[in-house]
Amino acid sequence: MMPANKIDSSDFEDAGLRLLDLGYPIVPIAKGLKHPNMAGWQDINADPAGVKSWAQSGHYSGWGVKAKEIGGLDVDVYDKGLALLVYKFIKKEAPELTIARFGFKPKHLFAFRNVDKLTKQVSKSFINPADPVHTSGPKDGEAKIQRIEMLGDGQQWICFGEHVETKGPYVYTGDSVFDIAAADIPELPKIKIGSFIGRLFDYFENSAVASGWVEHSARGSDSASITPISDFEARVKAQQVGDWTSEEVLDDLDLISSNCSREKWLQIAMAIHHQYQGDEEGFDIFNDWSYDGGEAYGGMSDCRHRWDSFKLDGSKNSTTFATVHKLANDIRGEIKSSDRDSKDQYAESTRELFSLADLKGKAPEVQWGWHEYMPVGETTLLYADGGAGKSMVALQLACSIALGQPMFGVPTKKGKVLFISCEDDKGDLHRRLENIEKNMMVTRDQLSDVHILTVEDGMLMTFEKDEGRRTKFYDYVDALCREHSYTSVTIDTAADTFGGNEIIKSEVRQYVRSLTALARRNSTAVFMLAHPSQAGMSSGLGTSGNVGWNNSARSRIYMRWNDPRSSADPTLTFQHMKSNKGPLHPDLTLINQQGFMRNLTSAEVEDLGHHQIARDQFLELLAIVTEQGDTVGPSSNGGDRYAPRRFVALQRLYPDFESITMSDYVHAMETLRIDKVIEVTINNRNQRSDITLTEES
Repeated sequence: MMPANKIDSSDFEDAGLRLLDLGYPIVPIAKGLKHPNMAGWQDINADPAGVKSWAQSGHYSGWGVKAKEIGGLDVDVYDKGLALLVYKFIKKEAPELTIARFGFKPKHLFAFRNVDKLTKQVSKSFINPADPVHTSGPKDGEAKIQRIEMLGDGQQWICFGEHVETKGPYVYTGDSVFDIAAADIPELPKIKIGSFIGRLFDYFENSAVASGWVEHSARGSDSASITPISDFEARVKAQQVGDWTSEEVLDDLDLISSNCSREKWLQIAMAIHHQYQGDEEGFDIFNDWSYDGGEAYGGMSDCRHRWDSFKLDGSKNSTTFATVHKLANDIRGEIKSSDRDSKDQYAESTRELFSLADLKGKAPEVQWGWHEYMPVGETTLLYADGGAGKSMVALQLACSIALGQPMFGVPTKKGKVLFISCEDDKGDLHRRLENIEKNMMVTRDQLSDVHILTVEDGMLMTFEKDEGRRTKFYDYVDALCREHSYTSVTIDTAADTFGGNEIIKSEVRQYVRSLTALARRNSTAVFMLAHPSQAGMSSGLGTSGNVGWNNSARSRIYMRWNDPRSSADPTLTFQHMKSNKGPLHPDLTLINQQGFMRNLTSAEVEDLGHHQIARDQFLELLAIVTEQGDTVGPSSNGGDRYAPRRFVALQRLYPDFESITMSDYVHAMETLRIDKVIEVTINNRNQRSDITLTEES
């Protein structure tokens, strides 16, 4: 462990060389900063010569670790009680994480190996009204914003140096980065971290709300009432922070393209910085908005450099968010619907002005097409990994609604369904229907309320200069809904019906809102299928493109493979990720059995888990036999060389091993061969067949 006194250049150099020896991807941190201040730091590959050069310069005093390889769970919580609860939650849910780093206690960070190059995930931010201001640190008199962030690709965290607020060193409890090689840090693969991060964020957010904390929004809105007035206001009399919430800020920015001139990009950056008083929430909004920009955007490091260069005393930041708001309003004034003069002015018809006094009696209950999964009058998104079977699930749901039968044990509302298929032809749908008839034990005549609409050019909305225009096909679908009073409308898929750029939030929002408007006009439920992005799959959240998709829909489901590489586990998790109208359903475990998706019972899930244990133990015992210089084979006539027979006997020598039967080992051996984890090779010395690991594994 490095000494806990002042950091000098020799400590800095020694620490850097030690971290390099242990395989850490490090970057230098300048004195007085918490992040790298050099452009393109993400691409720096530190070496001993670089470490010595940085040490000799005298400008650096700390080391950061790139979160692309070694991520961090950053618990940015000042409250000692809640910080301790979160610490204990992480230790319980992920006991393999042994490196806990502290800087400004009780805030802390857990390190993990980021094997899937996950990107950042952030919880909701909160302010504790009972303790609203910093009593120490760089932001005296400002509200303490508390949240949890999973640091990932494109970010870093400091592993060594002097904390800029406490002026003391970063310290560790238990293991430290100087005790464990980077390759030995426990990994958190996407399959685990997707659900773990969700539970962690839920635990923190629920605990914060239960403690009476309020969710943080832009300064001047919710947080203004608990933020003390400082002399800052006197210094910027003409530059008051606007009364805009974060949602309103995002709505304005959605209308303004970041593919603009450098000058305009900088002006908007200044405005966001001023609105958020330099807070990290504002930086995240600025960086996200900049992401799809052109030459003006120089990457996250450029955003960070510019953000930190702005002042809060008015000397260098003369642009407020009022300028951005005016620009957004000017754009709103220019946006006109393509059919504004037509008889169906749908956008205008969705507006209604009323007094709260007009709301008499009991509030109406939420209507569901599929109970608590798919609300009527809203758009629900189903994301699924490639080949997972989202079209199959959607068609089964359509048939369940037509019959009024439950789907996966969840009630549906009986009625007609319009199924818009842009990917499958009539023959594909016919074959799927045969499997559904056989498994649901119905006749084709009983499914007459499922209406299939196959289409090659199914664009429902196109765009011209960021302005959405509903197509003739959209009007045709709307007319069908009015004629048939469908309970639900399935759209397969979003990519085939959305004619815009999926990373431009304003275009995504216009499209999803047009579908929601269709749903509300016709009292139907829109169920749209979509592919998650690579980042969405890596994070375990199943999102796509940008947050506009998730934010605009009122319910979202993600269907993902539990182990896409294993034939022993062909199951999927059906996970309810968002529900604005009701509670979230618990996760379901599904399996595709001969073209029909079925929900597994808890006993069946447990049985599959047992098969996975048998596979893992087979590989462990194979490694033990190999280390002993012995071999095993695949033939049941091979006596004690027969791997399943040998392993049943060998496992008794290891108390920690499970008691696996020979038939389970046979099944494990077969599935491991199918998955190309093991193979049978011929031993040239004795011409016997040996089981060995494949080069791929």
